[in-house]
Amino acid sequence: MAPIFENDEHWNLLKDNCKYEFRNYPYEFHNGGSWPMVNGFFGLALLFKSEQTKAKAILDRINEANSLNDFSFFENFNSNTSMPNGVSFCAWSAAAAILLQQSLCTNFKILL
Repeated sequence: MAPIFENDEHWNLLKDNCKYEFRNYPYEFHNGGSWPMVNGFFGLALLFKSEQTKAKAILDRINEANSLNDFSFFENFNSNTSMPNGVSFCAWSAAAAILLQQSLCTNFKILL
């Protein structure tokens, strides 16, 4: 899905949907940003479907993104520039990478 830009029909709806400050610029946060937590769970779903190669590629990209700022585990990344944004040192961002790593490299299983 493409991000919403200032000249798009729904920009004002997006602009008015924030708690403290506007952070949904195109390619960021809820407007097309890349979330390590979501991608980590997507990688786990790929593993569940026996797609180890694809899951490993997802993990590699998560680790590459996290390495941009010394593994500060940012909330999300700009999906156009790859630059980190949002809050750093997010436990959920780190947990997604760890869960996917452990699921790929050990016999770790999440019980559902």
